[in-house]
Amino acid sequence: MGSAYKRAGEILFPEKSFDDVFDVLKEMFPEFEGYSKKDIRNKTTKFNYRQIIEFLYDLFYIQQNNQGNENNFLVNLIPEYSDLSSYVHGGPAADQSILSLSKIGLSAVEDELIEVFYKTIMLSTHFSSLLYMFALKFNGNYKEVFINIQSELNKLLKLKQMS
Repeated sequence: MGSAYKRAGEILFPEKSFDDVFDVLKEMFPEFEGYSKKDIRNKTTKFNYRQIIEFLYDLFYIQQNNQGNENNFLVNLIPEYSDLSSYVHGGPAADQSILSLSKIGLSAVEDELIEVFYKTIMLSTHFSSLLYMFALKFNGNYKEVFINIQSELNKLLKLKQMS
């Protein structure tokens, strides 16, 4: 993150020189001006990968299971995200995955593609639902759209359970 922000600062503010990412952040977001580097680090540590995973696990697995809800789509997506991030960051799991796919038959690859397609549709539907839920807080006109998305999401979940 640091080098990307620093490069963005050089592009957005070519007349300025930045020593580190915190200087760029303070230039891009003046509300950070009153905070030290330590303050910013302390506030942002709750957004690291491990903390986000623990939050999602608690929110979507423990709480939903306590309510009798068996939809653990987002919890099941966490390991998938880890695997896919290996492709993005060039990790060893990407090489292993490509090798294993090259050794199996075409039908297994098709099954894998169908599963990826399903996860993509589910993920985009969940994100749309969350976006409209957020919009509802500001404008009640989005209620019908939110209800329709939830209805379609439930249909997809039922189809997946039947397959």
